[in-house]
Amino acid sequence: MRRVPASIMVLSIIGIVFAALGFLGSCFAGVMLFTSFIHDPNYDALRDDPLYFYASAVGLGIGLVLMILLLAASIGSLQLRPWARKTMLVYAVLAVVQIVLSTAFHLIYTMPRMTTTLTGPAARAGYIGGMIGAVFGLLFNLGWLGCVFFFYTRPRARDAFNGVFPADPTAFPLDEFTMSETPT
Repeated sequence: MRRVPASIMVLSIIGIVFAALGFLGSCFAGVMLFTSFIHDPNYDALRDDPLYFYASAVGLGIGLVLMILLLAASIGSLQLRPWARKTMLVYAVLAVVQIVLSTAFHLIYTMPRMTTTLTGPAARAGYIGGMIGAVFGLLFNLGWLGCVFFFYTRPRARDAFNGVFPADPTAFPLDEFTMSETPT
């Protein structure tokens, strides 16, 4: 009987939700980056920085491609398509690289730059909040991707994607011995 393992089903559903939220978040971030939707002189100073602008634009493009890859792999995983398992693992590797690089850029370049444009107690609170958010975001994403690596490489998941399923425990053959009376 063809059944999706529970771990793969759960991770696939989470992947679909993350892809949808990531796509919406990327669209919103793109609007914020490419328009003057918010007229804040501090944000404008950061957005007018060429390195920040181009790094953010490239990051948005890569993020959108990764969200499409995650959505396709998650939907394919629910159907146990063999390509979906490989695609999910490729997504996980690319996402780890993207997350580590974007977090490093945020911590090394963006956060110190923000402290030079912002002043007062709000700037210090924003800096601390941004650092805490970056660290927790990194840990959360690496945890999620670790689950993908762990569960998608298990023998049961590999077998399921290859069409090999364990026997149904209630569908066992009856032999003559079990049907006849025990010998005395």
